[in-house]
Amino acid sequence: MLYIKNLNAFYDDIQALRNVSLHVKEGEIVALIGNNGAGKSTILNCISRIITSVNGSMFFRDQDMSDLKYNKAVDLGIVHVPEGRCIFPDLSVWDNLLLGSYSKREKLSTCKKNINKIFEMLPLLRKKKDQAGGTLSGGEQQILAIGRGLMAQPEIMLLDEPSMGLAPIFINDVFGILKQLKEQGKTILIVEQNAQKALEIADRAYVIETGSIILEGDTDELKTNQEIKRAYLGKGYSEIWD
Repeated sequence: MLYIKNLNAFYDDIQALRNVSLHVKEGEIVALIGNNGAGKSTILNCISRIITSVNGSMFFRDQDMSDLKYNKAVDLGIVHVPEGRCIFPDLSVWDNLLLGSYSKREKLSTCKKNINKIFEMLPLLRKKKDQAGGTLSGGEQQILAIGRGLMAQPEIMLLDEPSMGLAPIFINDVFGILKQLKEQGKTILIVEQNAQKALEIADRAYVIETGSIILEGDTDELKTNQEIKRAYLGKGYSEIWD
């Protein structure tokens, strides 16, 4: 579905990515793990065309993305749920979800049906549907951001640090939702510092350091990699998986 070859990205004169190559197959969850500043979010921003100062090859369903504009990426089905959630704080949960379907130009009656489908999957949002987004907790806002992304009917969903800053109970809730999406066959590329959680749900993963991919493989392989355990999983996780 997504194919990237030798991608280089720049912030003015600073090179943020160096010859990054990766791919995502339809129905896969693929994780990007690494430390702060490694370039994980930059990869997502390049795919969704927020960053256009790039060279290399990017294809989505065999379509060259080199000159693709941000709004056209959404039209293709590339939906980005950014770090920090970026919901509309003064709008209700309902209206935040409604705006998620804007690119589809659908009738209001169809949008309402789709919102109700989101409510079935994410019942917490139904309870909060009239509440302003900014009054939700961080975990509730993250669930709303995922719901809003689903309203755009993505072919692939790019998730940037969905567990960042959340209480443990909401981290479990968010990853429970991602497991549901996996069971439904959704395609997801996820950036996540919580490597343990990411590797639990992903099919494959790439490890990023200083703008380059240093390791890739099936998650079962990476879970047993001693360097990954030491650098990203922390003390004690080796006992969980050994």
